[in-house]
Amino acid sequence: MKKSIFYLFTLLTLIACGGDDGGSGGSGSAGTEYLDGEISMSDQTTAILKINASSNCQWVISWNDNAIQSISPTTGRGSRDVTIKLEENPSFKSERTVTLTLANAAGTISRPKVITQPKSTEYIRLTPSSFPTFANTGGYQDVSITSNTSWTVSTSQDWVKTSIDRDGKNGRVRITLEQNTSPNDREVEVVFKGETAEEKLVVKQEGREYITNITALQISDVTKNSATIKFSYDTEETVVSYGVCYAKTNNPELSTALGVVSDTGTAKQGTPTLMLTNLDAKTVYYVRAYLITTLGTHYGESKSFTTSTGMPGGDDNGIPTY
Repeated sequence: MKKSIFYLFTLLTLIACGGDDGGSGGSGSAGTEYLDGEISMSDQTTAILKINASSNCQWVISWNDNAIQSISPTTGRGSRDVTIKLEENPSFKSERTVTLTLANAAGTISRPKVITQPKSTEYIRLTPSSFPTFANTGGYQDVSITSNTSWTVSTSQDWVKTSIDRDGKNGRVRITLEQNTSPNDREVEVVFKGETAEEKLVVKQEGREYITNITALQISDVTKNSATIKFSYDTEETVVSYGVCYAKTNNPELSTALGVVSDTGTAKQGTPTLMLTNLDAKTVYYVRAYLITTLGTHYGESKSFTTSTGMPGGDDNGIPTY
């Protein structure tokens, strides 16, 4: 009878130490091992396993998944936190699962634990991330790329060329601009594209200087108090007005002239004829054509003429000077 009671007690003790593999609870009663744990992600490559175990439970962690880089610690006793380092998830579109096993040393408790690792964040980093404006003469600029993905580079304009020097997923791109022969500024986006990530670099280039010509100033029909002025102009700028200014000193300008004869118009080229009146007789005048555009004021060359005397019986024709 005593032996039967002893065997029954021993059997009940073994069952209690092994624990209920599917049970839950805290530290358990004295002599009873309890072991479980919860996993959470602290960042994209680090998981924390919070082990909840009885103080008498010696545990061990095992795994057979190459996605796990390291686990610290892999063995212990009682409750504690365990740090799990994972390889970066190679997918930028979906999460993945990684499995490990938490068991007691006696082998009577085994808890498979599944880590759900989030998808990786794809990145493409450009250095520098912006460019100064290129001169119209052209040139080049290098961009360093740091990335965790394969990438391509493209642009929509053929006046921008790119050449790539790769170093794994990193690399360098040389962006070369041709000469801008237009007076207009221009810009284009250079696009760096991965599987999901995309970075854009705006490249700007100045246009060449606008061309404005004021030529062929002619002076005719000079009298004692008038003269006819004709000139030609052409420009790439937006025209506001044009005319001639005159003074008794050379190279008159609008701010210093004795008089101004002007006209309005938006034609980018023309041959206007304008008349100066109310001039003094027998006087040397200097005249100069001008063109006002949205970008400023342009002047032609200065020429002189002399009005006539206006005396009875005298020559009423003045003298243009070239």
